[in-house]
Amino acid sequence: MKATVISLVLMISLSGCKSSGPGPLARKLLGISSQAGIPASGKLEEVLDLAEKRAQGDRIDALNRLIFEELGFQREVEDDSIKFMLLPYVLEHKRGSCLGLAALYLVLAERLKLEVRGVLVPRHFFLRHKGRNIELLRQGESMPDEWYKKTWQVPEGVSAYMRPLTEPELLAVFRFNLANARRMQGEYPQAEELYSQVIAAFPDFAEAYANLGLVFQLQKRFEPAMDAYLQAQSLQRGLPGLEQNIETLRTDMGLTSKR
Repeated sequence: MKATVISLVLMISLSGCKSSGPGPLARKLLGISSQAGIPASGKLEEVLDLAEKRAQGDRIDALNRLIFEELGFQREVEDDSIKFMLLPYVLEHKRGSCLGLAALYLVLAERLKLEVRGVLVPRHFFLRHKGRNIELLRQGESMPDEWYKKTWQVPEGVSAYMRPLTEPELLAVFRFNLANARRMQGEYPQAEELYSQVIAAFPDFAEAYANLGLVFQLQKRFEPAMDAYLQAQSLQRGLPGLEQNIETLRTDMGLTSKR
């Protein structure tokens, strides 16, 4: 039986002195892009400054107009390459996945001192501002919670989903996708390190334990693989592909399938 890969296809109008340079979150997101081999884009400061000029009235509406109408950023839903989640690539090509568009939105919100948070659901990511959801694949349209629960089949009782993420958890989601790319390239030690960082920052993210288990299994490190799989199972029963991976692992370990 073949192991299944689990992926996530998988964020004030200012007066006085002008802000200078990207903020702390922007720098951290650029650092993740650098890990993936994508250097910073010179367009970031230009877009940040433009956001300040356009931030009048309802600033969420203003950001939506700036990003999707004036600047013409578009969603990418066919190509799941990691480049579409990385801020410099998104800036240069004006195209991004839900996570890539979230990165752009979040750094603009940071410059404007708007409290915008990331929200995770299975295979998708969106933003929230004071109870208002911001759906980036629909040009910032505000969609109700029930739409997400139905569209993305959000399971009940999974603590990682449908809540605003902390900054460390947000960054962990980006690192998770970078870890997936490393794993698919066969760079298992690098993927293992990244998944471990994700788990440290976001300990109730079941997919990270599951994919760490897969990395261990691919390296024939069976005991830690089982430990990681069982941790994922304790956090989210019914996680797609997990039961099949556990059965495959039990076969690899010479155990019966009976539990």
